[in-house]
Amino acid sequence: MKKVISLNDTTALIDAVVDVVFMEKDGKIDYFPEYLDVAKAYYKIFFYYPGIIEGETIYNFYTKYINGEYDNILNNNVDIKQNRYIDNAIDEKIEFRKNQIVNPFAYSLTKLLDSISAAIEMSKTNFENVDMKKLIDGISAMGEKFDTEQAIKLLTENKTSTGKPTQINTKVKIKKIGE
Repeated sequence: MKKVISLNDTTALIDAVVDVVFMEKDGKIDYFPEYLDVAKAYYKIFFYYPGIIEGETIYNFYTKYINGEYDNILNNNVDIKQNRYIDNAIDEKIEFRKNQIVNPFAYSLTKLLDSISAAIEMSKTNFENVDMKKLIDGISAMGEKFDTEQAIKLLTENKTSTGKPTQINTKVKIKKIGE
C-alpha cells in the first residue's frame, strides 16, 4: 500500500477523473458532475491500491463507495497533503475545461493572440510595415475554425526582397475538417 504516489501517477489520476466527468454525448462534450466524487475515489483507490478494484467498473464501485466500503482506505491510508493537492488540481482542471467548452472561440482567440504576441516579440522588426487593421480583419475572418499554424503563416508570408513584410492578404481560405 502506498501513502504517496509519484507525480506521473498523480497527473494520470487527475486526467482520468477529468476525462470521466467530460464525455461526448450526441457529438457534444458534456459535463457530468454526478461522476466527480465517485471518480475521485475510484481513481485514488486505483492508483494508491491497484489490486483492490481490479476488474471492477466504476458503476459497481459506486455502490460499495456509497455504502462506505472504501472510507477507511481513503480517510486513513492516503497522504492528507497529497489528497488535497489532487482534489485542488482536479477542481482547477475542471474549471479550465468548462471554460474551454463554454467559450471555445474565446479560448482559440486567446491562443491566437498569445501566439501573435510571441511571434511579434521574436521578430519586432518584421512587423514595421504591417497594416494591423487588415491583419485583425483577416484573423477575425477565420472565425471559430481558427488554426494557429495558418495564423502564423498569415503573419510571416509575402516578404519583399528587403525582408520587410508587404501588406498581408486577408483573404484566408479555411479548410474544413474532413476536406
